[in-house]
Amino acid sequence: MRPALFGFTHLGRETTVSSYTFFVVLAAVVAVGVGVAVARKRGLDGRRSLACLLIGLAATAVGARLIHWLTNPGSFDGAASVFSLDRSNLSAFAGLLIGVPAAAISARKLGVNAWRLADSATPGLALAAALARVGCLLNGCCYGQPTQALWGAACPAGSNAHAAQMVSGAIGLFDAPLPVHPTQLYEALAALSGGLIAVWLLRRKPDDGKVFLVFVIWFTAFRWVNRAFLCTPASFAAPFWLYPAIYVFVIAVCIHALLLRRSREGGDPPGIP
Repeated sequence: MRPALFGFTHLGRETTVSSYTFFVVLAAVVAVGVGVAVARKRGLDGRRSLACLLIGLAATAVGARLIHWLTNPGSFDGAASVFSLDRSNLSAFAGLLIGVPAAAISARKLGVNAWRLADSATPGLALAAALARVGCLLNGCCYGQPTQALWGAACPAGSNAHAAQMVSGAIGLFDAPLPVHPTQLYEALAALSGGLIAVWLLRRKPDDGKVFLVFVIWFTAFRWVNRAFLCTPASFAAPFWLYPAIYVFVIAVCIHALLLRRSREGGDPPGIP
């Protein structure tokens, strides 16, 4: 784990760049950059696509911070700290529940095919999710529960995972930290594999919307499974069923959208061959 990635001195002032901030910003740049490039290649207007993705990105960032504040109020030093750019507390997946509709509404207002734009943004979104999770791993957040598996990740003394183990009593000999599930890497690999599936589907030129919906179903289902290995932080104040309920809702909506689009294309209602 390496919370501070690098530092530099400018005009006599020393600045430290955190791993989390670096990879989250990189993820945002990649998501928008790759999304626009693929959108232009698939016949969409580049400037309008860029505007839609930037609006979606801004809405996601605001939603991710506010939702994390609502579900983890103990991780902030009061309401003022919610708006501090130095804080790393984000609930990115929940933020997308606001960002995706914002991008879709913008696409409709600007005359951009929202489903085609969503498909075009999927490879970049997958890569961005993987990069963001690398930032989480280096930062020491979103850590997993203790494990004896061979691939368990060592956590240093004094880390967030070690502090949680001290509180729960699940600690090693002489209070040494135990290895934990690398849940960040699990999710990064799931995002990358979903991105590869998205690229494969795009090359087959499916109907608009299917690539995005398939990726969302896959990634959401994996997050649901991965939650069983995740260590819930002490600051989490929401009901335990909140995120599983969100996952069920997202998967159900995406499956319904897939069936609905299939019925419109085939002329039959969902469920009728």
